[in-house]
Amino acid sequence: MRLKWFTIYLEEKYFKKIINKFMENKNYYFRLGHKYYKERNFELAAVNFRAAIEQNPEDDKLYNILSYCVQQNGDFKEAIVLLEKAIELNPKADYYFELAIIKGLDLRDRFGELEALNKAIELNPKYYSAIRARLNLTMDLNIKDFLLHDLDILIEDNPFNNLEMFLHFRASFKEETGDIEGACLDYYRLYKLATDDDDRKIAENRMLNKCREFLMDKL
Repeated sequence: MRLKWFTIYLEEKYFKKIINKFMENKNYYFRLGHKYYKERNFELAAVNFRAAIEQNPEDDKLYNILSYCVQQNGDFKEAIVLLEKAIELNPKADYYFELAIIKGLDLRDRFGELEALNKAIELNPKYYSAIRARLNLTMDLNIKDFLLHDLDILIEDNPFNNLEMFLHFRASFKEETGDIEGACLDYYRLYKLATDDDDRKIAENRMLNKCREFLMDKL
């Protein structure tokens, strides 16, 4: 009987040692958190990502993914705090873009959103999603500081395969700011791009009207 008890004691001690060693593995909580994350169980995912951060507090990716989990659970303020910690550890354009999304869509902080988008584009000048988001935001807020810069990039690189729309925006902006020659050139490009007869006629009329205005100014 005593021998059996002692055997059980040794087995428990052995298995506890194995379990403790397994739990100390820095990837254990991350893997478990990622499992719940893929299952969209963000509450349990967050619990495990917090434990992973305790073991590895300098990993910016953990703060980033935990931020997403708490955001899905409706805690937008903590999501921002966590993203700002990720940025402190590793200032990536993607983190600033995610920060802009939370501030703009969830907290309705449009100027905070703009500030985060500016940082994302500063870090990655060809961050097309951030550029388009900033274009839409500045048009809504009627802020013209970045409009022409962002339109120029989206037109010349055409990352969204929507050249006509951005040309329309730029031509209208140039009209508003008195750049008649620039508006005329953009309407000419729209005329050349148009495949539908009605669109072609509209672009042609605008181009001719702007060219006429431009020539009248020169006379």
